[in-house]
Amino acid sequence: MIYFSTGQAAKKLGLTVRTLRYYDQIGLLHPSTKSENGKRSYSETDLVTLEKITLLKNLAVPLRDIELILHKVSIDELLAIHQQKLQQKAMEIQQALEHTHTLRNSIKIEGELNWKQLLPLVDNETNAKSSWNDLLSVSIEESEILQHDLPKLKM
Repeated sequence: MIYFSTGQAAKKLGLTVRTLRYYDQIGLLHPSTKSENGKRSYSETDLVTLEKITLLKNLAVPLRDIELILHKVSIDELLAIHQQKLQQKAMEIQQALEHTHTLRNSIKIEGELNWKQLLPLVDNETNAKSSWNDLLSVSIEESEILQHDLPKLKM
């Protein structure tokens, strides 16, 4: 079996030696061997476990939860979770692009908008629809008519 020193394992996985020592200290991952002088050695299996920890950290899972799920989740399940997070981010980016596109079209139709009118859209994108109505100072009925009658401007 091949063993890696703390430095080699850290370099191979893009982690710091301090991180590996911390994982050992908190019991998240103990090295396969530890000599009397404190030298740690990590096996290939340890490196796979470290990769799982890194992936879970990238998914914003707290370290205390990583320990609980580390051995209960398969690589495929981890990748499925990661894929779902990426799709969620992609959706958020797409919505932001659509809001920006709509703003630019509003400027073309209405002229310049002032910064105070734009700030609520940045602060609270979840209420973007009501913010648009406030921005354009139209009633709900007028907004529905505009949404129905105005041509849809595509990017």
